[in-house]
Order: sequence, then C-alpha cells, then structure tokens
Amino acid sequence: MNHSGELDRLTAIHLTLYHLDAAAKNHAQILQTAYAIYLAWCQPARLLYPQKWLYPAAARHFFVAVSEITRSIAGVMNSICQRNPSFGKCFEKLSCAQFIKLVISQIPSETAA
Repeated sequence: MNHSGELDRLTAIHLTLYHLDAAAKNHAQILQTAYAIYLAWCQPARLLYPQKWLYPAAARHFFVAVSEITRSIAGVMNSICQRNPSFGKCFEKLSCAQFIKLVISQIPSETAA
C-alpha cells in the first residue's frame, strides 16, 4: 500500500474514533488504538488471534509492552462509554478485539475500498 492509502486509512480511523466521541488520558492511547485498528483493517486475520498477531505487532511499532496496547484500547473504550452512556451497555462485554471489529464496521465504506 502506498503512503497515501495508508494515510487515508489512518485518517478514516481517527475520524471514526472522533465520531464515537473517543478520548484518552493521553494522546498515545488514541494513537496506539488507531494503529491496532489499522493493522486489523489491513489484515483481518490478525483478529483471529489478537494476543499473538495483533497486539504484539502494535506494541513493536510503539516500543511498548503488549499490555500497554490492550490498556490503551480499553481506555479508549471506557472513554466512549463515559462520554456516551448509551454505548455503555453495548461495550460492557466487548473484548478489545471485538471493539476493533466494531470500529472497523463504522468506517465509511467508500474509505474501505
């Protein structure tokens, strides 16, 4: 994928998180979450075994522990629930991988092409 396509996808992910009213304690949480979503969007098979294929790849990119990636995703999920009480019930039982699938499903289809 060329850099323009990569940038388009990352922009679409950030816009989708923005429309979900995502926030984080620090900017790194949003970046790490967006990158994990990007990896899963580019290679959906990573979601089959996220602890083995998805989170470690995102962690390597940011030079952090895998647990920091999952904490970042959980933090973004929690921020959406706090800012939108109607989402609270929906996200209550979601794993990080399920949340990533949900976000990918919310990205406009013209971007996904």
